[in-house]
Amino acid sequence: MSTVLGMRGKDKRTEIIYLASHGNENHIGPDSANAISRAEARNCFIAANGKGQIKGLFLGTCLTGNTAVAKFFLEKPETKLDWFAGYSDSVHWIDGTAIDMIFFSKLAELYVENKSKKKGKLSARSMAHTAATNLVKLVPGAHSTYGFNIYFHENNKLTSMFQ
Repeated sequence: MSTVLGMRGKDKRTEIIYLASHGNENHIGPDSANAISRAEARNCFIAANGKGQIKGLFLGTCLTGNTAVAKFFLEKPETKLDWFAGYSDSVHWIDGTAIDMIFFSKLAELYVENKSKKKGKLSARSMAHTAATNLVKLVPGAHSTYGFNIYFHENNKLTSMFQ
């Protein structure tokens, strides 16, 4: 993970990291023997994102889209992340992948539109919030059924779309 993040943090293009895997509140990976801890993942972000190029982290993993994990990533200023998204409940991989792809489709549309603007450019945080809003319009059960949530850290306070 550290090698890939290191490359992405320096390529002058990558602003979002999407990691889909099995997971839980403490680990990301298929099982405890083949997983990395959330502390290891956060340390990789700190090492890779020194210039703050990576703005968002989407963990397409079960049980990681909760306030505790969001705090863990966002309240450590050295990660330089603007937003964090994931699922607080267990999600079947096909359903989760479909929801993830809708989110990223909406986010990509905003990035393309934003790139062509000369004035009034949107922040990465604003685009992520809008993409999540558009997602729940299309998939109203994304939050209530699967626990999809997106978190932001601003003014020394953690906020989310659904709390």
